[in-house]
Amino acid sequence: ARVDGANNWQAFTHITLPLLRPITVFVIVSAFVSTIGFFEPVFMLTGGGPADATRTLPIFLYENFFQFRNGGYASAAGMLFLLLCLGFALVVARLMQYSYYD
Repeated sequence: ARVDGANNWQAFTHITLPLLRPITVFVIVSAFVSTIGFFEPVFMLTGGGPADATRTLPIFLYENFFQFRNGGYASAAGMLFLLLCLGFALVVARLMQYSYYD
């Protein structure tokens, strides 16, 4: 790129950034899934917190299944959790589809 007259910004945006896109997308999807599935620290420290201030979706599933004995409701919420993660991954994969290399 330097031989063709590209400056630092053009080399970064047209060469480096497109080559880093697949790993960046992987990190974003992994961070999203791990953040939305955050269970152990919140459950151990607060158990959902005062007035459900730190309640996450996995804590909601745990409470419905084990404490309230509502397995069907917890299973349905778990399927929605799965669909949410898959939907996010599909949107990101669709955006990744339009990247190409010269």
